Amino acid sequence: KFIAPAQAHVLEIMVKTEEEAQKMLKQLRAGADFKKLAQENTIRTYAKKNGGDLGFIAKSNYPELFDAAFQLKKGQLGGPIHLLQSPVGEGYSVIKLVEKTEQRQKTLKEIEPDMQSGATYEKRNAVYQQWLAQARAKTQIKIDQSGLQAVVKMVEKELPEEKKG
Repeated sequence: KFIAPAQAHVLEIMVKTEEEAQKMLKQLRAGADFKKLAQENTIRTYAKKNGGDLGFIAKSNYPELFDAAFQLKKGQLGGPIHLLQSPVGEGYSVIKLVEKTEQRQKTLKEIEPDMQSGATYEKRNAVYQQWLAQARAKTQIKIDQSGLQAVVKMVEKELPEEKKG
């Protein structure tokens, strides 16, 4: 709760084949505009309109991309990275590292809202549990066995017989 995970701000172009990825990488190294190439070629549809900008990613979201990005320096290109599990299926990605942040302890200001909502939840739950215990102590449940048996017999008469065989 109190640790902000390491993150990497990544631009990505994801294509179906390694050959396509190599072609993208060659164009980028020759000076092509990353965002324009991403808009024209990436198969990751939700990143297409943003020019392949995935924003800050964590290892838990994109493990292969994160690992590859964290090996790069700011502004450096990487890939092709073979991806087996993605929303669009198997593919190969070329990435550019925009920025990365190391794992760090969160500041009090960052955790304060979570702490307040957690404390409020605990207080409400304690009040509810206290009320529930008092309500149970005051309430008595008595079952009218003869009335219950009479209702069961009435219902059994109205139910159709199960078909046999």
